Amino acid sequence: MSKENPEILLQAVVTFIVAVFLIGFILLVVRLIQRGKRLQEEEIKRFKVIHEKKLLETQIETQEEILKNVSMEIHDNVSQILLLANVNLSLFQFAETPEQSFSLIAESKRLISSAMEDLSELSRNIHSDRISEIGIDEAIRNELDWLSKKGAIKTNFFDDTDGKTITLPNETQLVLFRMHQEAIKNILKHAEAKTVSYLFESVPGGITLTIEDDGKGFEPETVKNGIGLRSLHSRAELIKGSIQIKSSVAEGTHICIFIPFAE
Repeated sequence: MSKENPEILLQAVVTFIVAVFLIGFILLVVRLIQRGKRLQEEEIKRFKVIHEKKLLETQIETQEEILKNVSMEIHDNVSQILLLANVNLSLFQFAETPEQSFSLIAESKRLISSAMEDLSELSRNIHSDRISEIGIDEAIRNELDWLSKKGAIKTNFFDDTDGKTITLPNETQLVLFRMHQEAIKNILKHAEAKTVSYLFESVPGGITLTIEDDGKGFEPETVKNGIGLRSLHSRAELIKGSIQIKSSVAEGTHICIFIPFAE
């Protein structure tokens, strides 16, 4: 019996040590898991903050571009219309016949009405919230109609999605509209294009927006690090989409943006 006691004692000590080691190991693993989980949550929060910051920057840039266009339209169009109306009214005192007076008044009324309609249209489109209210397709269509009306460029617009664009999240529509702003700005500034065409299409898992122009084109390799192209790619990533840009000299440019549906 006395011989067995040391063995039992040794087994008890070994069992205790193993148990302590296992408990310590389990506690260490639990702490590591909790720490990893906390770091993961912090990383998710950090990415969420970065994502929200980029979305806010996009909203501000979109609003600035809209206000810039409105300012240009008021300066280039509305102010000229009102100037003509003012000239007509100043000529009223020199009218020699009632018919001339009536003609000047009628023309002035027409010009003022035209200016009021333009200002009314501009006021409706001045807020970036308007994009989510009417939908990305209608927002782009309106801007293309405005550019065509101004004589800036001939535009074509096609929507083959059966209204699916309106189901995109508001943030996605805003980013996509900003991508449109950047694309059309580059076309007007650099492409020397006569016509630009937009096409929304339904594809498995999402929709695509294709933008084509008949401008002078460019070699993508020579400008792949340009700010404009980098910005388009980064915005596509922001909405978990993708973008392909194809172009060659004298062949115009083809831009295809894929926008996935929200999971």
